[in-house]
Amino acid sequence: MRINRIELGRGVFSVKMDKIAFFIKEDRVNGEAVGIRINGEDFIEIVRRYELPFARAEGFPFIAGDYTGLPPQDVLPPSYHFMAEQSNPLYVRGDKMKILTCSGCPQSECWPLYAEIVVEDDRVLWKGFEQPRRAGIWVYDKLGPFCFSREEYQVALDLFEVENNGRPSRMRRRKLGVQQRRGV
Repeated sequence: MRINRIELGRGVFSVKMDKIAFFIKEDRVNGEAVGIRINGEDFIEIVRRYELPFARAEGFPFIAGDYTGLPPQDVLPPSYHFMAEQSNPLYVRGDKMKILTCSGCPQSECWPLYAEIVVEDDRVLWKGFEQPRRAGIWVYDKLGPFCFSREEYQVALDLFEVENNGRPSRMRRRKLGVQQRRGV
């Protein structure tokens, strides 16, 4: 585990570097979605655990973590979405980028999760999480921040096919013009 030292205000703090992986997963709405693992754990599960007390307090525990990933053709390379560069105006809210979306419908703003992605010379931060449908009610100040080595983060984006058994997703193959042979 790498340790990164950061200066905040008057003090210098050591911060553990988180690990991230991007992968393609089946999705009932879009066919395929970008899955995210942080420190080996599915990010949706991390969010679900965090949101569960809020959802239970409202009497709707099933809405906690009710997300899926974004469509890979929109946010994985050659897109720079996860490097905080706008790829689609529907995936941006102020200075935050959409990380996850509703698991039950294709509407972009139904149940999104946003985060500020800060790209620095040596690291990438995910912080300031927000669920606009519960803004001011569900407080995400203790979710994250997640701090990634920029080099390892970029490798995870560039090599996302490795998590997909070495093959690009169907959408990416179409985008890249790769022909799929029968029986492969």
